[in-house]
Amino acid sequence: MALSATAMDASILQKRAAVPDYTTSEAGNPFVDGWYADPGTAYRDGQYWVYAAPALTAKESEQTSLDAFSSPDLVHWSFHGSVLNATANFGWATHAVRGPSPAVISSDGGYYYLYFSANNISETHAGVGGIGVGMAKSPEGPYFDPIGAPLVGAYHRGAPPVDCHVFVDDNDGDYGSGPQAYLYYGWHGHLNVAKLNADMISIGLLDDGSQFQEITPAGAKGCAVQGKSHVFKRAGVYYLMWSSGRQGGNDNDGHGNCAPAISYATSSSPLGPFLPVAGNSTVLQLDPAVAAVTSTAAIGSSTINVPGTDIWYLVYNRQPLSKQGAAPGTNTVLAYDRLYFSTRAKGSTIEPVQMLTQDNFADGDMVGWTAYDDDNGSSFIPSGGQLAAGWSWGGKALLDVNFTDLALTADVSAPFLATFPSMENNAVASNRQHLVLGDAGLVFRVAPPITSGVDSYRGYYAGIRATGNGAEVILGRADGGRWTQLATTRLQALAGSGSGRYRMRVKAVGDNIQVFVGDDNSDLAHEKPQINVADGSYASGRAGVRVYLTSAVFGNVSLARP
Repeated sequence: MALSATAMDASILQKRAAVPDYTTSEAGNPFVDGWYADPGTAYRDGQYWVYAAPALTAKESEQTSLDAFSSPDLVHWSFHGSVLNATANFGWATHAVRGPSPAVISSDGGYYYLYFSANNISETHAGVGGIGVGMAKSPEGPYFDPIGAPLVGAYHRGAPPVDCHVFVDDNDGDYGSGPQAYLYYGWHGHLNVAKLNADMISIGLLDDGSQFQEITPAGAKGCAVQGKSHVFKRAGVYYLMWSSGRQGGNDNDGHGNCAPAISYATSSSPLGPFLPVAGNSTVLQLDPAVAAVTSTAAIGSSTINVPGTDIWYLVYNRQPLSKQGAAPGTNTVLAYDRLYFSTRAKGSTIEPVQMLTQDNFADGDMVGWTAYDDDNGSSFIPSGGQLAAGWSWGGKALLDVNFTDLALTADVSAPFLATFPSMENNAVASNRQHLVLGDAGLVFRVAPPITSGVDSYRGYYAGIRATGNGAEVILGRADGGRWTQLATTRLQALAGSGSGRYRMRVKAVGDNIQVFVGDDNSDLAHEKPQINVADGSYASGRAGVRVYLTSAVFGNVSLARP
């Protein structure tokens, strides 16, 4: 969500000035709205940049431009449309414009460079196409064509000229007297590297006099290498990441498990050889509770390093569950999760990335949610780090997930909860008149059909309900309009809950369902459940928040496996 500096309050500005130290995109994944693939990242003048290819259509003739997003804090993002317009500025690039990779060399007049692939040429019917380069005076473009032709326009060493990435190495010892840029690219079992000359728009020579060198990691042939490679350096170690696997996980080449993933290898040189890490070279395996797997093709990715820190994020595209079965390469969204490193005897390794699901609404949007209420979802409004739900007969907002065992946590506040502590201490008629009957809480294992009516879903609901002399915790299940109450218990007044804000957690493992409620300062990790029942009516589904005959405010939503 784009925000102007004048519209930001002091708290937001303070957050932006802080180091972005998150476990995931804590304001929600996707972190920007829209269908995008192949993210390429950069950090420039206090701004994080993510360039991406629109992924709305599978028609290559309509893939002719690239967009970008910028952020000072990895939370609040500004949109920059058509930073590279191939139709207007690249006469040779007519379709299949993909895979943006930004780079900048300050010694060359401050130009910004954006590399991409176009026209999707084949080895037997090449035509004009391949890897192009654009130049601009600012990171948001517009980028123009400095050479009037592809930078790499043919197959070399078996690698098609697609899925490019440019890495600028600051090593001024073994590889030159200053920063050296390297171009990585390839697909279908072949990855290449080339040196870029200082002008950034021509290919240089390697030590053996050639221009291209294959760096496909040993043992990573066939369907194990599906392109989308990128390189970064940390603590003197060069990391090569690429998309492995194949749509549907089929294994036509006999190379074992080919489910879509991101793999990596390491080297002491940007030219390789890159060696897969012993034990587990997979850094990201798609989580079927969060992302579509069977209709996912290659996974584009890049990395972000917070300057001056060892904080790293993996930025990647994934297909939402609700788009399962869409055309490969379409209807993908952008997400990021934290990268954690561990040092072992044989070098630095990356811990498998966890695809976390959180939303603190700090970005002021609810991308990735679907709302159902009496006003076509319009009564759910994200603002000020919370999600406000208007009065409804049963409005709900759901995340696009499919969890079985889960731990769903959120802060819950409703008008009747603010009066509850005084009601608990002095339940007299004068206080009861301030009570607004209704309830608010969490829904989970929700399955279709889902509509805006009362209990118009199939799944579980745990909430805090107003009563005549206080409040109670409830748990029940809905079955397309029919409500079955499973358990209730009186809610005692809690220290620190005078604001009417409570922390609520549902833990469901198999048939066992537990409901926890604490004040808004509690992590609920060591609390006893207010409700503990067994019910196996629903095994998996979506999750989110719900109101009934009241308004409410939700915050700090977190969903994970228990």
